Amino acid sequence: MSDMPYTIYLSVILNKLLEQYRSWQAVERRIAASMIDHGFVNRHKLRTLAQGDLTEVVTFAQLLSIERVAADVHESLFKKPFFQLPEDLFSHVARMTRVVSLLSARHVVHEGDKKRNVLADYDVLGMLDFYTHLSEFGPRAKIDYRDIVLRDSVTAAITAVKPYVNLLSEPEIALVTIGSSRANHFTEELLCRMCGVDRFSAQPLGSLPFHFIFPASDQPKLPSAFQPDQGALEATEPKKAKSVREGSRAMVASVNGAQRVWLAEPREWHRSRDLGIIAYQRRQDGQLWIVFAGLSGAGTLGAVKTATQCTLPVPAHTAVGTVPLVHYAPIEVKLQEDSARDGSAIRHIINVEMLCAPQVWEPQDPAAWLEMQVKLGALRPRRRRRQP
Repeated sequence: MSDMPYTIYLSVILNKLLEQYRSWQAVERRIAASMIDHGFVNRHKLRTLAQGDLTEVVTFAQLLSIERVAADVHESLFKKPFFQLPEDLFSHVARMTRVVSLLSARHVVHEGDKKRNVLADYDVLGMLDFYTHLSEFGPRAKIDYRDIVLRDSVTAAITAVKPYVNLLSEPEIALVTIGSSRANHFTEELLCRMCGVDRFSAQPLGSLPFHFIFPASDQPKLPSAFQPDQGALEATEPKKAKSVREGSRAMVASVNGAQRVWLAEPREWHRSRDLGIIAYQRRQDGQLWIVFAGLSGAGTLGAVKTATQCTLPVPAHTAVGTVPLVHYAPIEVKLQEDSARDGSAIRHIINVEMLCAPQVWEPQDPAAWLEMQVKLGALRPRRRRRQP
């Protein structure tokens, strides 16, 4: 079987013929009844071609024989691509004109008269994983990245994001942020625009598709719409709220209409667990916004790795004046911890997986969402027609 990110269109047709005739022997007989000279295809070759075996040899005469019976399932090889990209998130990104990743620079190093932004290791690895997987779909989109220096105040954070806001209005672009709101200011910008809420203003638990909760000893420097107070779980999840008070981080997400809570398990026998979110939205102007966010850097990298290993549905196009859905998937990362020579901990990802099927979310008040988009500058207000 091929492990490439595309399928062979011939395989698609043959599998439809198998479904129609119920066995490869019957398909073989059907082809034999209408084949051209030297165009016989036996059942064993049909099976391996249907499985996408790249080592199987097929002649033009055999292809023409298959073409003759393809009409039985309303298919044809005529003017069809030999390789077919799957309809998932990455194939859609590959068809965009431009892809820009936005990472966070944790600090700035001064080297003489020059300044150099230092990026987090996990974020850089996440960007490399994303682009490596994207390259398997062919050299289509122009790729680029920007780094935004992490700031200590809301005013400074908004100022740091401002030079890149023009990207939000660029057509046919995919914007990818790597890192949670506590680590990447542009993540807060994108997520708040996706969900139609104010930036850096904590929202009630359950009002958004997902939330990250941190203990009092590990509170982010800046507030976030997606980071409620550590006491938010007290009423509904007292045991998990106690774990948060004792130092655990938590992730909350709406799954099939019910609130689910997961804890990032503490270190035990050199094993630990982190959590993260993959969130994305297709905007009204055709843009695609994607966020990979974790409770820590390992969770963020795990979110990217999960996306490269799973099939995520492509968001449907949304007409202007309507609210696009937010697609998201909570993920789990299992880690192995080792010690470096200097005594510091080195964490290796040993497994990633989605905690549930991809979910969709839409705001309860579409009118308020559209109003917030205008406020944030994501949509222009509609002009009223002058009365004659």
